[in-house]
Amino acid sequence: MPLSLRPAWQTSFVPVLPCYVKWRSARAGRFGNLGSRQDKETDARVIAGLTFFLGRALSRAWSYRRMTMRAACLLAATLALAPAGLGVQAAPMIESPHHATRFGPFVVLSAERARLVGVTDSESPAAFLAMIAAYPRLATLELVDCPGTRDDIANLRLGRLIRRHGLATIAPAGASIRSGAVDIFLAGAPRRAAPDARFAVHSWLSADGREAPSPSRGAMADDPARAAYVRYYRDMGLGEVQAGAFYALTVSVPNRQMLHLGPRDLARFASLSPLS
Repeated sequence: MPLSLRPAWQTSFVPVLPCYVKWRSARAGRFGNLGSRQDKETDARVIAGLTFFLGRALSRAWSYRRMTMRAACLLAATLALAPAGLGVQAAPMIESPHHATRFGPFVVLSAERARLVGVTDSESPAAFLAMIAAYPRLATLELVDCPGTRDDIANLRLGRLIRRHGLATIAPAGASIRSGAVDIFLAGAPRRAAPDARFAVHSWLSADGREAPSPSRGAMADDPARAAYVRYYRDMGLGEVQAGAFYALTVSVPNRQMLHLGPRDLARFASLSPLS
């Protein structure tokens, strides 16, 4: 048999592609739109692999000038089927955090959406203002895997800036928002969370290693940070009773431990909308 594309891809990749398309169509029907974020990333990898493979195959076929008519037809059909069957569209490069513009712990994903991707610190308020100046249409801040802050005072200042600029906060499916990042989530107006998003709170820890007085010991009146945090929670829209109760909840857990909360738990203290 003359050298052609058949051994390389007619017998391997082409039979697999329709199966993948059928599987993805079912996923898209179940999850809506094009499926989950992981599905879309898989699509991108499949298309990238397909492009690379076909590029090599075309190069070999051109070099030997032995492409058969059947191979050429299959090649054209595959190129047409992949984007249509998978529903993959070329995404703007800014949609990927690897290519997004970064401002401190924030990355800009689009003109209207940013994501908190790291620990906040004393420089984060300035980084947020720089991001807003560069992208004035930003309206949503995603929190996916956020461990907290290195500077509690700067973190509260950052939360107030987010609130002042009217950004909504979102905890998507699988989100883990911990420690000081919960205060950032509370800054959103509105706040939305997927059912499986998780929040974790604990007591603050000062630079010299001092923790908040335990409410169980009746020492709340001696807590120098209580007024600042309760005022912050009030500024974020919590009621007076809810603000005090939420602060008491956070300091009831030692700093070295975590109390994990679901969206329904957090909704006892702050208004929260479900994210479908």
